[in-house]
Amino acid sequence: MKSVTDKIGFLDQIKANSLDLTEKQLEIADYIIRHFDKAAFLTAARLASDVGVSESTVIRFAISLGYNGYPEFQEHLQRIIREELTSAERLRVSLDSETKDDIFSRIFMQEVENMQALFNRLPRTELRAVADAIFKANRVFVTGIRAARCLAQHFAFQLGRIHENVVEVSSAQQETWDFIKGGTGNDLLFAIAFPRYPRETVELVDFALRLNMKVTGLTDRMASPIARRCRPILLAPVEMVTFVDLYSGPLAILSSLVAEVAFRNEKKAFAYLQKFEDFARQMRVFHKE
Repeated sequence: MKSVTDKIGFLDQIKANSLDLTEKQLEIADYIIRHFDKAAFLTAARLASDVGVSESTVIRFAISLGYNGYPEFQEHLQRIIREELTSAERLRVSLDSETKDDIFSRIFMQEVENMQALFNRLPRTELRAVADAIFKANRVFVTGIRAARCLAQHFAFQLGRIHENVVEVSSAQQETWDFIKGGTGNDLLFAIAFPRYPRETVELVDFALRLNMKVTGLTDRMASPIARRCRPILLAPVEMVTFVDLYSGPLAILSSLVAEVAFRNEKKAFAYLQKFEDFARQMRVFHKE
């Protein structure tokens, strides 16, 4: 069950295991089959209430399918639908799944869980490898399209303060391809993409690979189309609550990456930061009373 990555395959597996389920567990299975998108966001207690069984029955149902418990089962469901639901469907499901009155707590708690999951498996080795690749690159192109564009802009700005040649190419327009087409084996593309993985980002990565550019990036899991194309790759969880993407984890990774690059040559980083401060003072970039 854990290896299934699409909704149809998951439901087929539940049906295939139906002979091994108790009568109460079959009721849970039937509910999930009929309300898959909604069920993925229900707590064990809420799912039990909707089906009319005990919470312990729901937990045993998840274990009978090969999961360590209900949280792992629910995480798998959410991971499957995250790649399939539209923004409108995400909103509908989130409004159906729990009370709307506690949306602030739900979003903040999910961000905390995402950060805790990231902290528990900090990608130190990968972070250093990506930092090395960026430090050695002649030019660094940063791309993140649609929702990930805010991450690309933030990363390109921060990295540009300590690296002499950083270009953000986060548009799906022709000029993005014009920037990239001059890339060589001495240049690097850093791609950021999360579900539902914009087609333009994947195509840009493929284009950079054909130019023999080094390609790395940030995504949510090894099975993503970005991770399958990039080495090394950084991973950050982005479990969702509503249609709004939760990006605290990715931002923490990107901030750590900038610091890692700076540590590769502290004198050079300091010189670039000082140059930025001189420019900011001359141009009166920041407000002063």
